[in-house]
Amino acid sequence: ALSLGSVYAHLPLEQVLEWDRSNPYRNWLAVNNAHPPLGDRLQLLAFYARHWRLETELDLNTKPVYVSSRWSRRFGLQVAPFLGMPLGILAAVALWLVGGVAGLAQISSLEWLWGDRGILIALIPIGFSIGTFLRINPFFPDIKPSNLKVEPSLPDLLKNPAALPIDSLPVQLQGKLLGRQGIGNWLGQDLILDTQTGLIKIHHCSQLGQLGLLPQSLRPSELVHRSITVKGWFRRGATPWIDLELLQTQRDHAVGGIRKVQSAHPIWSTLLASLAALLGTYLIVRGGY
Repeated sequence: ALSLGSVYAHLPLEQVLEWDRSNPYRNWLAVNNAHPPLGDRLQLLAFYARHWRLETELDLNTKPVYVSSRWSRRFGLQVAPFLGMPLGILAAVALWLVGGVAGLAQISSLEWLWGDRGILIALIPIGFSIGTFLRINPFFPDIKPSNLKVEPSLPDLLKNPAALPIDSLPVQLQGKLLGRQGIGNWLGQDLILDTQTGLIKIHHCSQLGQLGLLPQSLRPSELVHRSITVKGWFRRGATPWIDLELLQTQRDHAVGGIRKVQSAHPIWSTLLASLAALLGTYLIVRGGY
């Protein structure tokens, strides 16, 4: 509710809450949240209020906007890394069946596939790797002047009920950086951008990845309460956020001009997918299960 609660002065909340009421994948995208989407909860409260003939603050009497719930390629790309793991298991079972048929047909070169647990274990990380590689380019498209939206209105970004995180809208926003200071935020896990039209969560990935606690020349947490410009990919999910590509301060001669922090989301996604593929390949070559 961070972004939703900060945009009420710029747009009717009913329009912003439409995503929570209408998006067919909202419950899947909120699976790691403690509560259902705010729009669904307010819709239920409005139903109770109408039953008891009470006036409501929000007009949620209208039916949610219809958004097709058919399996879409966009949502398939969104969950591709996680979908790749069960598909890897299915592929392993299919190879087991090939081995079983080969055994009945006395084809010794394929008979070893039957019941080989190494295949089953190995194809899980390989499926994850393939899904991640398929998602990287759509998830992190090149940010160019032709596709970059400069200073878009946050309410306008939030009100599309069909939006998904995979839509990856390149944006550039200015505002004040909020969050914790000190060692408790060295990994940049608690960063919020306060713009003229609302608040938005920022996700930062250190160029050192999980080793981001090691000494660095500049951390985002050191720029808290400073005016900054961020460039990255806006994502509309149960919790809207921006995956950071570049964060920089305004020109300040007192600290030596502009200070910049580069994020490394695409790099670490590629490394993670590569490591998963290498692990799966090693398990197949090793065998012996």
